[in-house]
Amino acid sequence: MQVTVVTALILSARCAYSVNTGGNCLCIYRVDATSGELIYIGKVEAGSQPSSIAMDPTGQYAYVANYGDSTVSQYRIGADGALKAMTPATVTCSWPKSVTIDPTGQYVYVANYGHNTVSQYRIGADGALKAMTPATVAAGAGPTCITVDSSGQYAYVTNVNHNSVSQFAIAANGVLKTMNPATVATGVIPFSISLHALGQFAYVTNLRDSTVSQYTISADGALKPMFPATVAAGAGPDTVTIDPTGQYAYVTSYADNTVSQYTIGADGALKPMFPATVAVGAGPACITVDPSCQYAYVANINDNTVSQFTIGATGSLTPLSTNIVAVMSGPKAIVASPESASMLAMEKFFYTENACEDTVQQYTIGADGAMEATAMATIAMGTGPIAVISAGTWR
Repeated sequence: MQVTVVTALILSARCAYSVNTGGNCLCIYRVDATSGELIYIGKVEAGSQPSSIAMDPTGQYAYVANYGDSTVSQYRIGADGALKAMTPATVTCSWPKSVTIDPTGQYVYVANYGHNTVSQYRIGADGALKAMTPATVAAGAGPTCITVDSSGQYAYVTNVNHNSVSQFAIAANGVLKTMNPATVATGVIPFSISLHALGQFAYVTNLRDSTVSQYTISADGALKPMFPATVAAGAGPDTVTIDPTGQYAYVTSYADNTVSQYTIGADGALKPMFPATVAVGAGPACITVDPSCQYAYVANINDNTVSQFTIGATGSLTPLSTNIVAVMSGPKAIVASPESASMLAMEKFFYTENACEDTVQQYTIGADGAMEATAMATIAMGTGPIAVISAGTWR
């Protein structure tokens, strides 16, 4: 599962969009300014088995990778948050697993699992995707996750069937240029990649051998294994998250129901905290850190709960007084709404996806970081929701 969470500016409304792989659609919600509840306002059709969504930095356009029919759907976002399909409504890829946009909002890149390539596009003045020349560049076997660094100069792709990361320089015209070497080795089944906010370090979870590969990013963008090249994680590490300050890293370990916690040294090396792990619910699939860097939340897919923690002065996670919050079936992805100057007087809100029951569960986040269900605890979604993104800010 590839989940992309994007926060962007929309002129007059704050909206949320959910990708519904079973219903082949995107559901659209308005976020109530007073209660934080999601109010369903409609849906738009996507392709078959939509799996990933990305939004341009201006909040004007959205793009969805449709794994089932090998397309990317493209939409304009109205001032009211409504999505309108462009003409043409889609562009063709090959079993796309992941879509990302460069920080300048000029280029879109898609990891094509089917052909072991990355499709590359320019975003036109009207938001429509225009294939570059060449239209694709080669990646490794089984590309599943693509990310672009914060400078917009380099792109990296995890290749789950090749145990590597493909690395590219991004030319002035947006075209990906294979670096030398074209790939760097990872552990077995590199599942996700996360970059340090300052663009100095990269981290890859290796699902099969229960490690995290760690790299420095050279001046030319090439990944260089640190010494040591890996650090131990829990069993079956799934996702890695770096807190917004760049001081701490957290890794969910699906197979042993823990989160590994690390400090990030000046040289980028991960050092296990004491304690090295904290217990969470069954099957932790995702961890997120709230924008204030005070709290962390873990979605536990196998027991339908969210574990919640405070983040101490040293980065260590401490369970809140109410550590476990029950949610509906199958929570897979979590996002806390950002704070901004125009939102400081508001409560913060938190949403979890319940894929098995086709709903989103919604909470307020109190001053102590604890979650409490809103008056309308759940809202209906399309079939099989797998991703949620929030967009915009309050005026």
